Amino acid sequence: MSATPDFGDLRSLMNEPYSRQIWDQLCDWIEHWDPDDREGRVLPYLDGHLHQWLDEERFVPPRWVKQLIDASSEHTYMSIARFLSLRGHARTDRWSTPETLFNVWNFSSVNAITILDMSHNTFESMDEWKYLYACEHLSSLEDLRLAYIDPAHDAPGWLEGLENAAFTKQLRALDLGSCQLEEEELEVLFRCDCSSLRSLDLSNNNITFNTLKKTREVFPDLDALTLANLSFEKQSIEPILALSRLKKLSISRGELDHAHYEALGTAPFAQNLTHLSLWGNKVGRNAAFYLFEKGNYASLRELEICVAQFNHVALEEFLKSAHADKIEVLKLNNNMLTDKAIDILIESDRLKNLKSLNLLNNPTTSEGVKRIKEDPHLGPITLIR
Repeated sequence: MSATPDFGDLRSLMNEPYSRQIWDQLCDWIEHWDPDDREGRVLPYLDGHLHQWLDEERFVPPRWVKQLIDASSEHTYMSIARFLSLRGHARTDRWSTPETLFNVWNFSSVNAITILDMSHNTFESMDEWKYLYACEHLSSLEDLRLAYIDPAHDAPGWLEGLENAAFTKQLRALDLGSCQLEEEELEVLFRCDCSSLRSLDLSNNNITFNTLKKTREVFPDLDALTLANLSFEKQSIEPILALSRLKKLSISRGELDHAHYEALGTAPFAQNLTHLSLWGNKVGRNAAFYLFEKGNYASLRELEICVAQFNHVALEEFLKSAHADKIEVLKLNNNMLTDKAIDILIESDRLKNLKSLNLLNNPTTSEGVKRIKEDPHLGPITLIR
Protein backbone atom coordinates (compact mmCIF):
# COMPACT_ATOMS: atom_id res chain seq x y z
CA MET A 1 0.00 0.00 0.00
CA SER A 2 1.36 3.41 -0.96
CA ALA A 3 2.34 6.02 1.62
CA THR A 4 -0.36 8.26 0.18
CA PRO A 5 -3.48 6.11 -0.20
CA ASP A 6 -5.47 6.15 -3.44
CA PHE A 7 -9.02 5.08 -4.18
CA GLY A 8 -7.93 1.48 -4.70
CA ASP A 9 -6.44 1.44 -1.22
CA LEU A 10 -9.74 2.76 0.14
CA ARG A 11 -11.69 -0.01 -1.58
CA SER A 12 -9.33 -2.62 -0.16
CA LEU A 13 -9.75 -1.16 3.31
CA MET A 14 -13.53 -1.30 3.04
CA ASN A 15 -13.35 -5.00 2.18
CA GLU A 16 -11.79 -5.69 5.58
CA PRO A 17 -14.04 -6.65 8.52
CA TYR A 18 -14.58 -3.91 11.09
CA SER A 19 -11.91 -3.33 13.72
CA ARG A 20 -10.83 -0.34 15.76
CA GLN A 21 -7.60 -0.24 13.74
CA ILE A 22 -9.49 -0.19 10.42
CA TRP A 23 -11.73 2.66 11.62
CA ASP A 24 -8.75 4.69 12.88
CA GLN A 25 -6.98 4.19 9.55
CA LEU A 26 -10.06 5.28 7.61
CA CYS A 27 -10.51 8.45 9.69
CA ASP A 28 -6.85 9.35 9.25
CA TRP A 29 -7.02 8.90 5.47
CA ILE A 30 -10.24 10.88 5.11
CA GLU A 31 -8.87 13.71 7.20
CA HIS A 32 -5.87 14.14 4.89
CA TRP A 33 -7.51 13.28 1.55
CA ASP A 34 -7.57 15.80 -1.26
CA PRO A 35 -10.61 17.98 -0.42
CA ASP A 36 -12.12 18.04 -3.92
CA ASP A 37 -11.77 14.29 -4.44
CA ARG A 38 -13.04 13.64 -0.92
CA GLU A 39 -16.22 15.65 -1.50
CA GLY A 40 -16.88 14.49 -5.05
CA ARG A 41 -16.04 10.81 -4.87
CA VAL A 42 -14.84 9.47 -1.51
CA LEU A 43 -17.63 10.58 0.85
CA PRO A 44 -20.43 9.41 -1.51
CA TYR A 45 -18.64 6.06 -1.86
CA LEU A 46 -18.32 5.64 1.90
CA ASP A 47 -21.95 6.65 2.41
CA GLY A 48 -22.92 3.61 0.37
CA HIS A 49 -20.58 1.17 2.10
CA LEU A 50 -20.33 2.10 5.79
CA HIS A 51 -23.92 1.06 6.50
CA GLN A 52 -22.60 -2.49 7.00
CA TRP A 53 -20.94 -1.29 10.23
CA LEU A 54 -22.79 -0.64 13.46
CA ASP A 55 -23.36 3.02 14.32
CA GLU A 56 -21.60 2.45 17.65
CA GLU A 57 -18.47 1.40 15.76
CA ARG A 58 -18.39 4.63 13.79
CA PHE A 59 -17.35 6.95 16.63
CA VAL A 60 -16.02 10.48 16.28
CA PRO A 61 -12.24 10.33 16.99
CA PRO A 62 -11.14 12.27 20.10
CA ARG A 63 -9.17 14.78 18.03
CA TRP A 64 -12.28 15.64 16.02
CA VAL A 65 -14.23 16.04 19.26
CA LYS A 66 -11.62 18.49 20.51
CA GLN A 67 -11.89 20.49 17.27
CA LEU A 68 -15.65 20.75 17.77
CA ILE A 69 -15.36 21.83 21.40
CA ASP A 70 -12.62 24.36 20.68
CA ALA A 71 -14.58 25.66 17.68
CA SER A 72 -11.30 25.54 15.80
CA SER A 73 -12.79 23.97 12.69
CA GLU A 74 -15.70 22.09 11.21
CA HIS A 75 -15.22 19.42 8.58
CA THR A 76 -17.71 17.77 6.25
CA TYR A 77 -15.82 14.48 6.53
CA MET A 78 -17.23 14.13 10.04
CA SER A 79 -20.36 12.91 8.27
CA ILE A 80 -18.87 9.40 8.14
CA ALA A 81 -19.22 9.14 11.95
CA ARG A 82 -22.40 8.20 13.79
CA PHE A 83 -21.43 8.05 17.48
CA LEU A 84 -20.43 11.22 19.34
CA SER A 85 -19.21 10.66 22.89
CA LEU A 86 -18.95 13.72 25.12
CA ARG A 87 -18.96 11.51 28.18
CA GLY A 88 -17.40 13.29 31.14
CA HIS A 89 -16.15 16.24 29.09
CA ALA A 90 -17.91 18.73 31.34
CA ARG A 91 -17.59 17.05 34.68
CA THR A 92 -17.12 19.46 37.57
CA ASP A 93 -14.30 18.66 39.97
CA ARG A 94 -11.97 20.59 42.21
CA TRP A 95 -9.06 20.38 39.80
CA SER A 96 -10.49 21.92 36.65
CA THR A 97 -13.19 24.11 35.21
CA PRO A 98 -15.63 22.11 33.10
CA GLU A 99 -15.52 22.69 29.36
CA THR A 100 -18.36 24.40 27.60
CA LEU A 101 -19.95 22.34 24.86
CA PHE A 102 -21.83 25.28 23.37
CA ASN A 103 -19.70 25.33 20.20
CA VAL A 104 -20.56 21.70 19.38
CA TRP A 105 -24.23 22.42 18.79
CA ASN A 106 -23.50 25.26 16.36
CA PHE A 107 -21.89 22.93 13.83
CA SER A 108 -23.87 21.13 11.15
CA SER A 109 -21.22 18.38 11.42
CA VAL A 110 -23.39 16.68 14.06
CA ASN A 111 -26.21 16.26 11.54
CA ALA A 112 -25.31 12.60 10.87
CA ILE A 113 -24.91 11.63 14.54
CA THR A 114 -27.34 8.89 15.61
CA ILE A 115 -25.84 8.17 19.07
CA LEU A 116 -24.98 10.93 21.55
CA ASP A 117 -23.40 10.07 24.89
CA MET A 118 -23.62 12.97 27.38
CA SER A 119 -23.20 10.77 30.46
CA HIS A 120 -21.18 11.81 33.53
CA ASN A 121 -21.41 15.53 32.82
CA THR A 122 -22.16 18.19 35.41
CA PHE A 123 -22.52 21.71 34.06
CA GLU A 124 -22.10 24.82 36.17
CA SER A 125 -24.51 26.68 33.89
CA MET A 126 -27.99 25.40 33.04
CA ASP A 127 -27.61 27.17 29.68
CA GLU A 128 -25.45 24.26 28.53
CA TRP A 129 -28.53 22.02 28.47
CA LYS A 130 -30.56 24.72 26.72
CA TYR A 131 -27.99 24.82 23.92
CA LEU A 132 -28.26 21.07 23.44
CA TYR A 133 -32.05 21.01 23.47
CA ALA A 134 -32.18 23.95 21.06
CA CYS A 135 -29.75 22.36 18.57
CA GLU A 136 -31.28 22.16 15.10
CA HIS A 137 -28.57 19.90 13.67
CA LEU A 138 -29.32 16.67 15.54
CA SER A 139 -31.90 15.59 13.00
CA SER A 140 -30.61 12.00 12.88
CA LEU A 141 -30.32 11.40 16.65
CA GLU A 142 -31.87 8.10 17.77
CA ASP A 143 -29.98 7.17 20.95
CA LEU A 144 -29.44 9.71 23.77
CA ARG A 145 -27.40 8.66 26.80
CA LEU A 146 -27.73 10.83 29.90
CA ALA A 147 -26.66 8.43 32.65
CA TYR A 148 -25.03 9.77 35.82
CA ILE A 149 -25.97 13.38 35.10
CA ASP A 150 -25.87 15.35 38.37
CA PRO A 151 -26.11 12.26 40.64
CA ALA A 152 -25.64 14.53 43.68
CA HIS A 153 -28.75 16.43 42.56
CA ASP A 154 -27.03 19.81 42.76
CA ALA A 155 -28.69 21.14 39.59
CA PRO A 156 -32.34 19.98 39.51
CA GLY A 157 -34.28 20.90 36.42
CA TRP A 158 -31.59 20.11 33.84
CA LEU A 159 -33.96 17.74 32.02
CA GLU A 160 -36.75 20.31 31.73
CA GLY A 161 -35.96 21.54 28.22
CA LEU A 162 -36.13 18.07 26.68
CA GLU A 163 -39.77 18.44 25.71
CA ASN A 164 -38.86 21.31 23.35
CA ALA A 165 -35.94 19.56 21.69
CA ALA A 166 -36.27 19.06 17.95
CA PHE A 167 -34.90 15.52 18.05
CA THR A 168 -37.28 13.82 20.52
CA LYS A 169 -39.71 12.54 17.89
CA GLN A 170 -37.13 10.21 16.32
CA LEU A 171 -35.50 9.08 19.58
CA ARG A 172 -35.53 5.30 19.90
CA ALA A 173 -33.39 4.91 23.05
CA LEU A 174 -33.05 7.09 26.15
CA ASP A 175 -30.78 6.33 29.10
CA LEU A 176 -31.52 8.26 32.31
CA GLY A 177 -29.88 5.75 34.61
CA SER A 178 -28.41 6.83 37.97
CA CYS A 179 -29.40 10.49 37.72
CA GLN A 180 -31.31 10.41 41.03
CA LEU A 181 -34.22 12.20 39.37
CA GLU A 182 -37.32 12.82 41.43
CA GLU A 183 -40.68 11.64 40.15
CA GLU A 184 -41.86 15.17 39.37
CA GLU A 185 -38.71 15.82 37.33
CA LEU A 186 -39.57 12.89 35.08
CA GLU A 187 -42.93 14.43 34.22
CA VAL A 188 -41.19 16.23 31.34
CA LEU A 189 -40.50 12.84 29.78
CA PHE A 190 -44.20 12.09 29.56
CA ARG A 191 -44.88 15.47 27.95
CA CYS A 192 -42.32 14.88 25.20
CA ASP A 193 -43.23 13.75 21.73
CA CYS A 194 -41.22 10.53 21.96
CA SER A 195 -43.53 8.38 19.88
CA SER A 196 -40.60 6.37 18.45
CA LEU A 197 -39.07 5.49 21.84
CA ARG A 198 -38.41 1.78 22.22
CA SER A 199 -35.69 1.55 24.90
CA LEU A 200 -35.80 3.31 28.28
CA ASP A 201 -33.45 3.15 31.27
CA LEU A 202 -34.91 4.56 34.50
CA SER A 203 -32.62 2.70 36.89
CA ASN A 204 -31.49 4.31 40.14
CA ASN A 205 -33.90 7.23 40.09
CA ASN A 206 -36.36 8.18 42.82
CA ILE A 207 -39.43 6.93 41.02
CA THR A 208 -42.62 5.27 42.25
CA PHE A 209 -45.17 2.91 40.79
CA ASN A 210 -47.01 5.94 39.49
CA THR A 211 -44.03 6.52 37.19
CA LEU A 212 -44.30 2.95 35.93
CA LYS A 213 -47.98 3.39 35.21
CA LYS A 214 -47.30 6.53 33.19
CA THR A 215 -44.49 4.76 31.37
CA ARG A 216 -46.90 2.02 30.36
CA GLU A 217 -49.50 4.55 29.21
CA VAL A 218 -47.17 6.88 27.29
CA PHE A 219 -44.70 4.31 25.90
CA PRO A 220 -46.74 1.13 25.31
CA ASP A 221 -44.42 -0.01 22.50
CA LEU A 222 -41.22 -0.23 24.55
CA ASP A 223 -39.13 -3.28 23.69
CA ALA A 224 -36.42 -2.66 26.33
CA LEU A 225 -36.83 -1.46 29.93
CA THR A 226 -34.20 -1.16 32.66
CA LEU A 227 -35.12 -0.61 36.32
CA ALA A 228 -33.04 -0.71 39.50
CA ASN A 229 -33.61 0.01 43.17
CA LEU A 230 -37.38 0.12 42.86
CA SER A 231 -38.72 -2.26 45.48
CA PHE A 232 -41.62 -4.45 44.32
CA GLU A 233 -42.06 -5.95 47.78
CA LYS A 234 -45.82 -6.45 48.28
CA GLN A 235 -46.40 -4.49 45.06
CA SER A 236 -47.82 -5.70 41.78
CA ILE A 237 -45.65 -5.60 38.66
CA GLU A 238 -48.77 -5.15 36.53
CA PRO A 239 -47.50 -1.93 34.84
CA ILE A 240 -44.56 -3.91 33.47
CA LEU A 241 -46.69 -6.89 32.46
CA ALA A 242 -48.78 -4.62 30.27
CA LEU A 243 -45.76 -3.78 28.08
CA SER A 244 -46.56 -6.57 25.66
CA ARG A 245 -43.75 -5.79 23.17
CA LEU A 246 -40.84 -6.12 25.62
CA LYS A 247 -37.84 -8.10 24.40
CA LYS A 248 -35.26 -6.97 26.95
CA LEU A 249 -36.07 -6.56 30.64
CA SER A 250 -33.73 -5.74 33.51
CA ILE A 251 -34.98 -5.50 37.10
CA SER A 252 -32.12 -5.04 39.56
CA ARG A 253 -32.54 -5.08 43.34
CA GLY A 254 -36.32 -5.17 43.01
CA GLU A 255 -37.04 -7.51 45.99
CA LEU A 256 -38.99 -9.83 43.72
CA ASP A 257 -40.81 -12.83 45.20
CA HIS A 258 -42.31 -16.06 43.84
CA ALA A 259 -45.52 -14.32 42.74
CA HIS A 260 -43.52 -11.79 40.72
CA TYR A 261 -41.47 -14.52 39.04
CA GLU A 262 -44.58 -16.46 38.11
CA ALA A 263 -46.21 -13.31 36.75
CA LEU A 264 -43.14 -12.53 34.63
CA GLY A 265 -43.07 -16.01 33.16
CA THR A 266 -46.71 -15.88 32.09
CA ALA A 267 -46.72 -12.24 30.92
CA PRO A 268 -47.79 -11.49 27.32
CA PHE A 269 -44.21 -10.53 26.45
CA ALA A 270 -42.55 -13.63 28.01
CA GLN A 271 -42.43 -15.69 24.83
CA ASN A 272 -40.75 -12.82 22.95
CA LEU A 273 -38.24 -11.92 25.67
CA THR A 274 -34.64 -12.39 24.47
CA HIS A 275 -32.78 -10.80 27.42
CA LEU A 276 -33.67 -11.06 31.11
CA SER A 277 -31.59 -9.65 33.97
CA LEU A 278 -32.51 -10.19 37.63
CA TRP A 279 -29.35 -8.79 39.23
CA GLY A 280 -29.60 -8.50 42.99
CA ASN A 281 -32.91 -10.38 43.36
CA LYS A 282 -32.92 -13.58 45.40
CA VAL A 283 -33.42 -16.62 43.18
CA GLY A 284 -33.52 -19.85 45.19
CA ARG A 285 -34.97 -23.22 44.24
CA ASN A 286 -38.64 -22.25 44.52
CA ALA A 287 -38.08 -18.98 42.70
CA ALA A 288 -36.25 -20.86 39.94
CA PHE A 289 -39.19 -23.25 39.64
CA TYR A 290 -41.73 -20.45 39.24
CA LEU A 291 -39.42 -18.54 36.98
CA PHE A 292 -38.40 -21.29 34.59
CA GLU A 293 -40.63 -24.34 34.93
CA LYS A 294 -43.78 -22.24 34.68
CA GLY A 295 -42.28 -19.52 32.49
CA ASN A 296 -42.90 -19.30 28.77
CA TYR A 297 -39.49 -18.01 27.63
CA ALA A 298 -39.41 -19.47 24.15
CA SER A 299 -37.07 -16.80 22.75
CA LEU A 300 -34.77 -16.23 25.74
CA ARG A 301 -31.11 -16.09 24.71
CA GLU A 302 -29.37 -14.08 27.47
CA LEU A 303 -30.00 -14.62 31.18
CA GLU A 304 -28.35 -12.73 34.07
CA ILE A 305 -28.85 -13.95 37.64
CA CYS A 306 -26.11 -12.27 39.65
CA VAL A 307 -25.83 -11.39 43.34
CA ALA A 308 -28.93 -13.57 43.75
CA GLN A 309 -27.90 -16.24 46.29
CA PHE A 310 -28.26 -18.65 43.38
CA ASN A 311 -26.94 -22.11 44.33
CA HIS A 312 -26.55 -25.55 42.74
CA VAL A 313 -30.11 -26.58 43.69
CA ALA A 314 -31.56 -23.57 41.86
CA LEU A 315 -29.22 -24.31 38.97
CA GLU A 316 -30.62 -27.82 38.68
CA GLU A 317 -34.12 -26.37 38.59
CA PHE A 318 -33.10 -24.06 35.74
CA LEU A 319 -31.50 -26.89 33.75
CA LYS A 320 -34.73 -28.91 33.97
CA SER A 321 -36.63 -26.19 32.14
CA ALA A 322 -37.41 -26.23 28.45
CA HIS A 323 -35.51 -22.98 27.98
CA ALA A 324 -32.02 -23.97 29.10
CA ASP A 325 -30.94 -25.40 25.76
CA LYS A 326 -31.68 -22.10 23.98
CA ILE A 327 -29.57 -19.89 26.24
CA GLU A 328 -26.48 -18.41 24.56
CA VAL A 329 -25.24 -16.06 27.31
CA LEU A 330 -25.51 -17.08 30.98
CA LYS A 331 -24.25 -14.74 33.72
CA LEU A 332 -24.18 -16.32 37.18
CA ASN A 333 -21.39 -14.38 38.85
CA ASN A 334 -21.38 -13.35 42.54
CA ASN A 335 -23.58 -16.19 43.71
CA MET A 336 -23.32 -19.31 45.91
CA LEU A 337 -22.25 -21.79 43.24
CA THR A 338 -19.73 -24.34 44.52
CA ASP A 339 -17.84 -27.21 42.87
CA LYS A 340 -21.14 -29.12 42.96
CA ALA A 341 -22.54 -26.60 40.50
CA ILE A 342 -19.44 -27.05 38.32
CA ASP A 343 -20.11 -30.78 38.10
CA ILE A 344 -23.78 -30.16 37.30
CA LEU A 345 -22.85 -27.80 34.47
CA ILE A 346 -20.28 -30.21 33.01
CA GLU A 347 -22.64 -33.19 33.14
CA SER A 348 -25.61 -31.32 31.69
CA ASP A 349 -26.55 -31.82 28.06
CA ARG A 350 -28.82 -28.76 28.08
CA LEU A 351 -26.24 -26.08 27.29
CA LYS A 352 -25.26 -26.99 23.74
CA ASN A 353 -26.00 -23.50 22.40
CA LEU A 354 -24.16 -21.67 25.18
CA LYS A 355 -21.53 -19.23 23.91
CA SER A 356 -20.62 -17.39 27.13
CA LEU A 357 -20.71 -18.42 30.81
CA ASN A 358 -19.76 -16.11 33.70
CA LEU A 359 -19.04 -17.78 37.04
CA LEU A 360 -16.78 -15.13 38.55
CA ASN A 361 -16.83 -14.58 42.31
CA ASN A 362 -18.45 -17.86 43.30
CA PRO A 363 -17.09 -20.09 46.13
CA THR A 364 -15.50 -22.64 43.79
CA THR A 365 -12.15 -24.27 44.53
CA SER A 366 -9.10 -24.52 42.30
CA GLU A 367 -10.11 -28.13 41.55
CA GLY A 368 -13.54 -27.01 40.35
CA VAL A 369 -12.00 -24.28 38.22
CA LYS A 370 -9.63 -26.81 36.68
CA ARG A 371 -12.45 -29.24 35.87
CA ILE A 372 -14.57 -26.72 34.01
CA LYS A 373 -11.55 -25.25 32.22
CA GLU A 374 -10.70 -28.72 30.93
CA ASP A 375 -14.21 -29.27 29.59
CA PRO A 376 -14.05 -29.08 25.77
CA HIS A 377 -17.28 -27.10 25.45
CA LEU A 378 -17.51 -24.99 28.60
CA GLY A 379 -13.78 -24.40 29.16
CA PRO A 380 -13.16 -21.91 26.32
CA ILE A 381 -16.34 -19.90 27.02
CA THR A 382 -16.22 -19.67 30.84
CA LEU A 383 -15.06 -16.79 33.01
CA ILE A 384 -14.16 -18.12 36.45
CA ARG A 385 -11.59 -17.80 39.21
